[in-house]
Amino acid sequence: MLKIFEAFTKILEITIWPIVILILAFSFKKQLGKIILSLSKFKYGGFEASFDKDLSPVENTIKEINKAVGDKADNIRESYSYVLNNILRISELSPRSAITEAWREVESCTINLMLSYDFEPSNVQMSKVFRGIVQDNGYPWALYEDYRHLMKIRNNAVHATEFEFSQEEAERYTRTAIDLAVFIKKLSENAPNKALKRN
Repeated sequence: MLKIFEAFTKILEITIWPIVILILAFSFKKQLGKIILSLSKFKYGGFEASFDKDLSPVENTIKEINKAVGDKADNIRESYSYVLNNILRISELSPRSAITEAWREVESCTINLMLSYDFEPSNVQMSKVFRGIVQDNGYPWALYEDYRHLMKIRNNAVHATEFEFSQEEAERYTRTAIDLAVFIKKLSENAPNKALKRN
């Protein structure tokens, strides 16, 4: 009988702390969730700051570009309202997917721009060709920098899955990316090779 009691005491010594910890964890589940969330925000706070740091200048530049282009891009922008609204709906369910879809629109317009300059998109690195087009045609260098900032955010959305995006961040990104896509599409319509082909 004594051996059974000693064995029971040993088992109790070993299991008492895990049991107490589980009871405390269930008792304070909400408070622990808040603490863990605040710790993860602290851990990923640098990423949140990076998102805003990368997106804010792009938003400002795009506003300036829209002022400069003005009514000339309104028809293109109107044609994108359906796409924009669909991507904004996606952001309600999956901000990460919305960012990916918005970037896909930028890439699609970039491919058209490259084709209008007689580049074959499958044989080259898109961002390098875009940089060359911006540089060779004297477009504002901020256009290429904005392209790179948006690409960086999209890459984080796809590859850094531990980071969470809010719906608001995805909506900001989407609007900015679609505005950039509109501008790139306008550039492709005004490409010198297009003018030569029309004549």
